[in-house]
Amino acid sequence: MARAATPGPDALLWLGIAPAAGVITGAIVLDGVVAGAVPWVSLAAPVPATQLDQALAALGAHALVSAPTRAPRFAPPPPVLALAARLAAGPGVHHFAGDLILTGTMVDSGVLLVDGLLDIRGNLDISGVVIASGLQIRSGGTLRVAGALWVAGSTFEVAGQLSIRAEPAAMLAADNGGSLPRLVRLRGLRDRE
Repeated sequence: MARAATPGPDALLWLGIAPAAGVITGAIVLDGVVAGAVPWVSLAAPVPATQLDQALAALGAHALVSAPTRAPRFAPPPPVLALAARLAAGPGVHHFAGDLILTGTMVDSGVLLVDGLLDIRGNLDISGVVIASGLQIRSGGTLRVAGALWVAGSTFEVAGQLSIRAEPAAMLAADNGGSLPRLVRLRGLRDRE
C-alpha cells in the first residue's frame, strides 16, 4: 500500500454533500484532463457515485464537464476542521477563521483555507487548493481554480461562475511536504500458501 501521488481523492470538486437541485444557477466548468496522465474525477462526495452522476446530469447547461474527465466517485467529506488545525501556520497557507467575503479581485497560489463560508462576490483566481466549510459564488462572482476545490459543509451555491482545471503541479506545490490528505492505493496482492 502507498499514498496517492496527488492530494485528495483525485477529484476537481470534493464536496461534503451532493449538490442540491436549484443551488447551481450559474455555470460550473470541470476540466480533469492532465497531459500524459489519467484524467481526474469530476466530483467526489459521500454519496453513491450513481447519485452524483445524476446530480451532475440534472444541472444540464449549468455544468460543463470536459471529456475525458472521469465520472464522479464516492469519498468521505473533506476534513476541513482537521486541516485547519494542521495547516494553519504552514508556508503558503492563507487561513481565515470564520467567514470570508471576497468583493474585489484576488490572484494567489497555495492553499486558501476558510473555516467558515467563502462568499465570492468578486473574482478569485488561485493555483493550488481552495478548502472551505461552505461556498457561495454570487451572481457576477467568479472562482477559477487550477488544482482542486474542497467544500465540506452543506452550503454550496453557484450563481456566478466556477471553473476548476486539473493541475497536479499546483496541488503538489500547495501540499507543504505532504500535509494534505491522500487516498491510499493498493500496489499489489500476493497469494500466500
